[in-house]
Amino acid sequence: MPGADTNPYLAASAVLAASLDDIINKIEPPASSDGKNPYEQQQLAPLPRNLPEALETLKQDEVLVKYLGEEFITNYTSLLMAEWERFQTYVTNWELDEYFELF
Repeated sequence: MPGADTNPYLAASAVLAASLDDIINKIEPPASSDGKNPYEQQQLAPLPRNLPEALETLKQDEVLVKYLGEEFITNYTSLLMAEWERFQTYVTNWELDEYFELF
């Protein structure tokens, strides 16, 4: 389930690109998890743990780079990485409330 901040056009484009690639290359979908806890299943590939890992995974995804375009992927990942770097310098209200009295 995508987050509320997901770009619906980009998400739909990615799903269509992956679906088209599967149809063209006759790729069989992986076995379903059958309602089992995905964290307990060893055969599943781990998901990226943060935005930089997710962006690196996107850059390495040959299907999405092919269908969405290398220029788009490069610009999109650069933009989001710059946003991540700005966020890392921001002190949140929670951090102020949690740690201010310690110093």
